[in-house]
Amino acid sequence: MIKVAKHSYILLLFTLFLASSAWAQTNHLNKIISISVTNTSIEELLILISKQGKFNFSYNADIVNGDSVVTFEVNKTSVEKTLNVLFKKRVRYKVVNDHIILLRNYNIQKTGKQSRKSMSSTGYTLTGYVLDANTGQALQNATIYEVDGKISAITNSQGFYMMVLPPDRQFRGVNYCRYDYIDSILFIRPYESMQLDVALKPRHIKIQKIQSKTTLLEPDLKSTTIVNWLVPEEAVTTAKNIRLPELNSMQISLLPFLGSDYKLSGTKTNNLSLNILAGYTGAVDGLELGGGINIVQNDVKGAQLAGFGNVVGKNTRGAQLAGFFNINNGSVTGAQIAGFQNTLNGEMHGVQLSGFNNVTTQNVDGIQATGFVNVAFKDVNMAQLSGFVNYGRNIGGLQATGFVNMATGNVEAAQLAGFVNLSRDVNGLQAAGFVNIANGNIGAAQLAGFVNYCDSVTGAQLAGYVNFARLNVTALQGAGFVNYGSSVTGAQLAGFTNICLNENKGVQISGFLNYAHTLNGLQLAFANFADTVESGLPVGFFSFVRRGYHVVDFSADESFRTNYAFKTGVKKFYNIFKYGRGKNNTAHFAYGLGYLKSFDKHHAVSLDFTTSMISNSDVEEVLMGLMVRFNPTYSYSIFKHLTVFAGPSLNIYGATAKNFSNDFSSIDLYPIWEQTQNDIRMQMWVGLTLGIRI
Repeated sequence: MIKVAKHSYILLLFTLFLASSAWAQTNHLNKIISISVTNTSIEELLILISKQGKFNFSYNADIVNGDSVVTFEVNKTSVEKTLNVLFKKRVRYKVVNDHIILLRNYNIQKTGKQSRKSMSSTGYTLTGYVLDANTGQALQNATIYEVDGKISAITNSQGFYMMVLPPDRQFRGVNYCRYDYIDSILFIRPYESMQLDVALKPRHIKIQKIQSKTTLLEPDLKSTTIVNWLVPEEAVTTAKNIRLPELNSMQISLLPFLGSDYKLSGTKTNNLSLNILAGYTGAVDGLELGGGINIVQNDVKGAQLAGFGNVVGKNTRGAQLAGFFNINNGSVTGAQIAGFQNTLNGEMHGVQLSGFNNVTTQNVDGIQATGFVNVAFKDVNMAQLSGFVNYGRNIGGLQATGFVNMATGNVEAAQLAGFVNLSRDVNGLQAAGFVNIANGNIGAAQLAGFVNYCDSVTGAQLAGYVNFARLNVTALQGAGFVNYGSSVTGAQLAGFTNICLNENKGVQISGFLNYAHTLNGLQLAFANFADTVESGLPVGFFSFVRRGYHVVDFSADESFRTNYAFKTGVKKFYNIFKYGRGKNNTAHFAYGLGYLKSFDKHHAVSLDFTTSMISNSDVEEVLMGLMVRFNPTYSYSIFKHLTVFAGPSLNIYGATAKNFSNDFSSIDLYPIWEQTQNDIRMQMWVGLTLGIRI
């Protein structure tokens, strides 16, 4: 809707409108179309082209005669070439937002002399208001742009605008636009200053229902503090409202508001952009050099170099280098290198290098390396290297740092830290100087100077102090103090204690204590404990199996008429703790090992080896000597918990010659061999043992 306040000019407007909700910086002249018509008006032909290309044509009826009839055919040809054939270069083209504007080609046709005489020699003023077509309310921050020059204006809070147009054109194309509104293009032929009020229709935005999820919102370029300081609000608003996809060869700026493109700098794409102190441009397709700061509203394709910092509103393809910082609100494909900090609110495809820290809110498909801290809120597919801290989600390659690595997801290759590693699954190596924590599985090795923690290990878990595997250990678990695993298929080696909460199918070796609920392997320690031994063996000074072998023997033999023995372990290998007393106050304390073979529920044979320390409280020397006994016995089970046994014994006794002469008659019966050497006398005899077992 157009309201005309003054009638001192002629308004000529012809717009072929095709509704479109896209808001992308696309050069419609490059779109490919195919058209074939016979005896059709130019107006109808332009409608067909606009529908196929999904854009709008705007033109002055004095320039293009829409009633002319043509026969026309092109096949898979760009819009620009199609228009060149149709108008034979009498018309030039300007792409603004969703419009292709058809303008008079002044290189071919000259303007009329009469109209130039009628226009002011100093220019004329265009004023008015821009309104919402649905509500009638004033639209603030709408842009009014003279499509053939560098003149623009922004509406204030009342929707008012004012712009001065030079008198060098008979006709002027003026674009009225605002983000989220359908823009309008008017062609005017002025005779004096005028007021023109325009109403813009809102774009109909389709609301899509999406799944609820946590995500990082893409920030607006204006939210960057340094952009707020340097770039005028009007320039940013104009760049947001207007899209000019054609390519400029060059722009030069002293500051963002002092440059060759004036207020329209944020709408232009340049092959070469030169910024002396700081500059602001729409896009770069080539090279941008800045002595201080480069600010780009949209994309960079090529190289961007700044003495201090680079700020890009969207994506960068190529190289971005700055002495201090780089900020990208989109993705980088190539290299992002800064002396201090890189900040990327998109994906990194390539290399991100900085002296202090790197931050990427999306995936890193390449290498992220810095002197201090790397942060990737999503996945890193190759490597993350830092001097102090690395943070990422899934690490597809290497994560290495001098202090702490944190991966909230999985690590495929290796996680190396001077102090602490944190992750879920590690399919390769996790190594730290102090602590490793994996809330998942270790596929190769977990090495720490102090503590390792994980769900399960398929490989090696080695720590200076403690290893803790909440679930399974498949290969090796070695610690200086304690190992803990739910199930072990492999080896558990510890300086003090090994604990297997469920089944041990390998080896448990420790300096003091081993525990396994179910043993199907070997236990070797000072003390071994198990609930059940299915096909294994506990070997140690003391072994206790809850469902194993533990009995009490009462017996008499030729040397000690009363003996009490406790046997514990398993039938294949048990420990013997024995005490006995003989005549003349002699006594012995014995420790030994034994083996029992059952033939059926009644009959069994056992082999016991014991060593005894013999003493006598009536003599000055309490310790009289040592006795070694091999005692095979046959046992018969009378009841379930009562067994009688008997068998011979072979005994070897050794003591000093003095003890032999005084007290040996209290121990031996009939020696079958004796020998004295270096004041040590030894004797051997055969004895007999009788007893009951409970």
